[in-house]
Amino acid sequence: MIKNLRDIPLMPEVDVSFLELGVVTLDGRLRTRSIPRAQIDSVIREGFGFDGSSLKFVPIEDSDLVAIPDIKTLKIFTFNGRRVGFALCDVYKDEEPLPYYPRFVAKRVASEFEEKLLVGPEMEFYAITREPQTNEAYMWPAPQDSIKIIKQELMQSLIDLGIEVRLEHHEVAECQHEVVFHHKSLLEMADLLIFAKYFAKLFFSQHGIDVTFMPKPFQDLAGSGMHCHLSLWRGNENLFEGDGELSNEGKSFLAGVLRRVKEFTIFSNNTVNSFKRLVPGFEAPVYVTWGYGNRTTLVRIPSYTSKLNRIEVRSPDPLSNPYFTF
Repeated sequence: MIKNLRDIPLMPEVDVSFLELGVVTLDGRLRTRSIPRAQIDSVIREGFGFDGSSLKFVPIEDSDLVAIPDIKTLKIFTFNGRRVGFALCDVYKDEEPLPYYPRFVAKRVASEFEEKLLVGPEMEFYAITREPQTNEAYMWPAPQDSIKIIKQELMQSLIDLGIEVRLEHHEVAECQHEVVFHHKSLLEMADLLIFAKYFAKLFFSQHGIDVTFMPKPFQDLAGSGMHCHLSLWRGNENLFEGDGELSNEGKSFLAGVLRRVKEFTIFSNNTVNSFKRLVPGFEAPVYVTWGYGNRTTLVRIPSYTSKLNRIEVRSPDPLSNPYFTF
């Protein structure tokens, strides 16, 4: 039984005008419904029905699905003067979980292993303003980075929502930016990334800025990736950390990534535009290779220090479905 919204600690003290409920499609796109305050309690208990064929989950001849909010994903923020709640949903067919719904797939895979995969993605995007932006480059400070202060406000808003943000900076191309999150488990990070992209678009729209997560919006500029930093844990032990080098478990994991790249590329680069990014000359991988500190490889072992304890898979892009990609 799904908890009533008012059974959640602190919830009765929070006034929200609407609850925005999200469903994630197979290709990783967020779709939402807005529920007014008066209907929130019943929707939390019973969910809401929707046309699954329009989201390509099921055929039109048998298309009734039910979305049930997962209140653990609840975020509450202010937009245009209104307090809005946002939560992601799980999807059911005939009162049973839809087995290929992305959140269920991520939950099932994570439950099959004793070890926990931690994921730390880099969220790259282009922020297009109404005024031309020139003379911008990697790690520019303000005022050369003309939206630096706005990005700091975005970071603070995400932190206020309980999201651990590590950093932001201007990327190599004009109007290109990056936000990096502290690593989390597969499902937690996929949920976080879906919300963060949604919230970033809302946030920047209030400043007259359009955000795109397209992998290659401009032919002659660097593409936007979603480089994934990965480590594998058993309890409090990082299984990738060896004695001055990547452990044997880490090397085996890396070898598995190289071996299965064709299979997971279906999920990590799932649009035509994805492959316009994977071309030479823009720090995007084009060969199945690995290296230390080499940003042209498919897999990089970050070597800022002698402590080697994670790998970075550089091919995924921000339009991929994070539940399948991670």
